Amino acid sequence: MSDELIRETPPPYQAGALSNFRVGVLGWAVPGHLRDFPWRHTRDPYRLLLSELMLRRTQARQVAPTNQNFFQRWPDLESFLQADTEALGQVLLPLGLQWRIQNILELRQSLRNLGQIPRDYQGLLGLPGVGDYVASAVLCFSQQEARPLIDTNTVRLIGRYFGLQVHQGTRRLKSFRQLAASLVPQDTASASVYHYGLLDLAATICRPTRPDCSECPLSSECQTLKMEGPPSTSPERKT
Repeated sequence: MSDELIRETPPPYQAGALSNFRVGVLGWAVPGHLRDFPWRHTRDPYRLLLSELMLRRTQARQVAPTNQNFFQRWPDLESFLQADTEALGQVLLPLGLQWRIQNILELRQSLRNLGQIPRDYQGLLGLPGVGDYVASAVLCFSQQEARPLIDTNTVRLIGRYFGLQVHQGTRRLKSFRQLAASLVPQDTASASVYHYGLLDLAATICRPTRPDCSECPLSSECQTLKMEGPPSTSPERKT
């Protein structure tokens, strides 16, 4: 995918609908609503990169204890590059997924060769285990780049609000990526807050099953709620 962000408004959506979504997420994203995790208190690309890899296919609350233990042992890139391989594996073991441990070991070797964390999208994509979401998240939360973070949860929330039938391939569709990019605040200082709000709304309110529509700040304009009532199951379907 190109490093250039696509920000054209997709034809079916009016600027007002995009603005209402953005304002609703930012207005909700305040202390008391947002979850508190260790990786949300840093802009260090090393800590953010490793945290995002730990979070792959694992719930955040399960990652938090291992995350804290990991960075107590290896608080910076230099200590990570010098870490004992067996010790790394033991600390990461509670997260499961042997392929993730292998990815992190391969990442360490790549970073040894580079000597630093890449500071651009294409450079991050060249690292083992790093795809679009991880690269975008590292740049968003470390450098406040206004990049869309597109995963199953954000696809579900955006899809429901705009009344879209989403599926496993939705995140790769150019039209959806345009839509997600157009929702990110142009004010880069708000980009990280917006994305924390988006992620936490999807996790705590707009859940895959039994969403709490009565507590959702977007419910008044949610097209799925207007057309179908509260969804009882996730609209994401396999193809």
